[in-house]
Amino acid sequence: MKWYLLYKRSKNIIQITLIINVLQIYAQSSFSQYQRDSAITKAQHYIQQNIDNQSLYYYIVPIIEPLNRYYHLGLTPAASYIKQYPVSEQNLILLFENLIPHQAKKPLKIPEEASLSSIDMALLYSLYGQKVYSRQTYLKNLDSLIQWGGYDLTHAYFSLLLINNTHFLPKKLQNLKLQQTKSLILDMLPDTQGLYSDLDVEVIALLLYGGEVLSDRYIRRLIEQQGPEGDFKVFYDDNTVNQTMTDHKTVLALWAMLEWEHIHDKRLFMGE
Repeated sequence: MKWYLLYKRSKNIIQITLIINVLQIYAQSSFSQYQRDSAITKAQHYIQQNIDNQSLYYYIVPIIEPLNRYYHLGLTPAASYIKQYPVSEQNLILLFENLIPHQAKKPLKIPEEASLSSIDMALLYSLYGQKVYSRQTYLKNLDSLIQWGGYDLTHAYFSLLLINNTHFLPKKLQNLKLQQTKSLILDMLPDTQGLYSDLDVEVIALLLYGGEVLSDRYIRRLIEQQGPEGDFKVFYDDNTVNQTMTDHKTVLALWAMLEWEHIHDKRLFMGE
């Protein structure tokens, strides 16, 4: 009889434990979905509240505006605010409007190669091809970006992803360079136990945009680091807030979260 009672009690405990585990998994899943929706909404609100700041506006056309139009975010920057920049920077910003699907405009005057950063040169080639400079120059520039690492490497990867849509490299060569670059980007994935840097968030966003399947812990950890106002802060060494990089990081975080929600959607940024 004692053995029977022990068996029955053990069986009940196992059943209760299984039920609790299932409920915990369900609760985590529901909470995670709620967190993602809430985090996206808060990031949108922060960006709208700060959208006319000079530090943030520079990213509206290259990143925010494609997200804004594609996902119908309802962000409304002041149309005249671009005039705060020098004419050369205004033209560069407008050149990146070609990132927006089905909104491409005729290319404006492209700045001289010497006046562009290596990153801008790579991205512009991905949008305009040999109207900017030769394929050989692009490949040389691309190899330099890959070797330099960091933000240069992430933009090299982004450039190659864009060429998936614009086809300015032979497919075999483009795939070779893309695989080489992606393997290096994967090595840059952050420790999910630590505080993400701006570059960490960029790596996550770009890999998701490239269709890489990442563990949900990367997005969970990202959401945990969002401030109450919806921003993702970056600090100087003296622990004061770096506003420019905070705005940049928040844009990247919104992009990463939207990519996570729409992981199978490949049409963003010059999609076919």
